[in-house]
Parts: sequence; C-alpha cells; structure tokens
Amino acid sequence: MSLVIAHRGASGYEYENSRAAFRAARARGADAIELDIHAAADGVLFVHHDEVVSGVHITRSSAAQVRALRLPNGESIPALEDALAVIDPRCRSSSRSSPCPRNSTTGCSPCWRAPAVARVAPCTGSTIVL
Repeated sequence: MSLVIAHRGASGYEYENSRAAFRAARARGADAIELDIHAAADGVLFVHHDEVVSGVHITRSSAAQVRALRLPNGESIPALEDALAVIDPRCRSSSRSSPCPRNSTTGCSPCWRAPAVARVAPCTGSTIVL
C-alpha cells in the first residue's frame, strides 16, 4: 500500500505551506502532509519553508511582525495552530523545524508550551510527527 505525502500541502495546486494547500491536500488524496516550522522570537511557531520571507527573518521577528507578512496567494503565514486547524484530521502531519529559541536560564523553549502543540516532541532539528 502506498502512502501519499503532500509536500508542503498540495503545493502543486496551491501555494506551498498555505492554508489553501493544507485544505486541498486531503481532497487530492494525501494521507499525510509535510510542513516546515520556524519559531518567531517570542516563541510562536509559524509554518513556512524558508526562514526569511520578503527579507524578514521569522526567527528574529515577533509573531505580530510575521502575521503582517503575506504569501503570494494573499494569505498570512500560518501559525502552526492555524495550519493544524485546517489540516484534515485524517491526514498525518510531519514537520521539519528550525532551532527554537531557548531561555538561557531554564534551557526550556517557550514555543513548546502552546496547547496546540502539546503532542509535538521537543525541537531537535529532526523530523517531528504530529
């Protein structure tokens, strides 16, 4: 049995890593979706392939600054919570993440405290299965 993985959502039909691409994936026969995650400076996780968007570094920006950016299809860059909300629950999700900011005192990463990502393993730079 083959497993169909939608790379960055249905990126051959909709703009990659967009809500539209994630919505279209299951309709196009995807069993799973691969997406990329970057943590903003304040720990909010965003889904985008590149860490730099229109000259703005996601990892050096606040969530508000990242939310103000637009994808070519007019959508804002989805936070991980937004992406998970539109991905068909029958689809499995897998992601690659950039290093998350760490608190220098505790060593903990604030981005892993969000309720929507409670089922995500701590960031290691390796593949994470949601």
